[in-house]
Amino acid sequence: MKVAEYIASFVAAKTKVFWGYIGGFNADILEKYCDLEESNFVLNYHEQAAAFAANAYSIIKEKPAFATASGAPSACNLIAGIAIQEAQVLGCAIAASDCSGNREQIVSGVDGLLCPFSPEGIANAVEYLIEHPQTAQSFGRAAAQKACHFENDIHMIRDLLYSP
Repeated sequence: MKVAEYIASFVAAKTKVFWGYIGGFNADILEKYCDLEESNFVLNYHEQAAAFAANAYSIIKEKPAFATASGAPSACNLIAGIAIQEAQVLGCAIAASDCSGNREQIVSGVDGLLCPFSPEGIANAVEYLIEHPQTAQSFGRAAAQKACHFENDIHMIRDLLYSP
């Protein structure tokens, strides 16, 4: 058994749905997964969308969910998709790189800070939040308020998952 077959079998044993974006990194795994009976691969246009979908599925179905990235650098998008949502729900002030995906989730200066895509950029944003705790608390409250609106999205996804 090849590694790709093992991973595909493992995922299929846990869930019948797998989200992601196809690339050289995961093509063999997805090919083997799609060859399995009752498997369902959902192609997303961005890894972050795969992370959102897998997270919602896991919450609603109370089962493990899997998402895959097209390559090593894009795997960061899987993490960002969940990390930012969870931080918002918890009412945390967020400092994140000003890049695609993060811009769709954070309004800089309102519910977090978007900063230059560099170690120095992140360090400066975190330092700012530490030095300005009232601003950080305000960002956290705004993020938590925004997260309340996710409930409508979760209900829509649940309805799609439970529809015949």
